[in-house]
Amino acid sequence: DIQAFRNYYDTYYEQLCCFLNFYTHDVAVIEDVIQEVFLKLWENKDCIEITYIKTYLFRAAKNRVLNYLRAVSYTHLRAHETTLHL
Repeated sequence: DIQAFRNYYDTYYEQLCCFLNFYTHDVAVIEDVIQEVFLKLWENKDCIEITYIKTYLFRAAKNRVLNYLRAVSYTHLRAHETTLHL
């Protein structure tokens, strides 16, 4: 289990970095997203059944980065609206 997990991480980490770079150039965000994806995979390894690990990782990373970008955009919008009302 641990060795297979490490193998997935070593195999897909750089590919995921390049993929997420299309969505954001913030290296810290990219690293956080990948860490969260692998953490969730590890925490749920006994509960989920994955047929294609690469597809799972890329889909999970894309969803997580889009959620992050959506949250950041909403926060900036709300801050801008608050500033306009002052």
